[in-house]
Amino acid sequence: KYGMYEKEQKRKYLQSEKNLANWTYIQEENAYVHPDGTYYAFDYIRRQKTNTGYVRFSHVYRSTDPFYQNGKKSLWINYDYEAHKLKIKEKLSSKEGAKRYGQRKIDVEPAFGQVKANLGFTRFSVRGQSKVENETQLIFMANNLRKYHKRKEK
Repeated sequence: KYGMYEKEQKRKYLQSEKNLANWTYIQEENAYVHPDGTYYAFDYIRRQKTNTGYVRFSHVYRSTDPFYQNGKKSLWINYDYEAHKLKIKEKLSSKEGAKRYGQRKIDVEPAFGQVKANLGFTRFSVRGQSKVENETQLIFMANNLRKYHKRKEK
């Protein structure tokens, strides 16, 4: 799930003016109207490159209110990310998706908690993907041996 998923499910957020779903979109003008009546007109598309080389494009909408001029208040929307969020939200909202996501808490997360708490592993000591994968395998092998030994004692 994405970072704001849990917050977006709450009634307070659903009714909030921060929720873009509560804004009015005027398709002919490619503009948004804030619930308080402030008009945001499309200004430009911003190209942003991350440290990893990924390029993302955000549509920037500027307020026409003179109080918010000089870029002090604007709306940025990454439509690719919004589409991705919608797809994830649909999957997690389905009965099958909720069941699978609930199962993850049982299957995956306890193993990481055990490694941190019982083995004291909180940070990798190597660099590089292949070396980190090897260290991860060793850590989980040690965790499995610890559990195996514990069962043998019974």
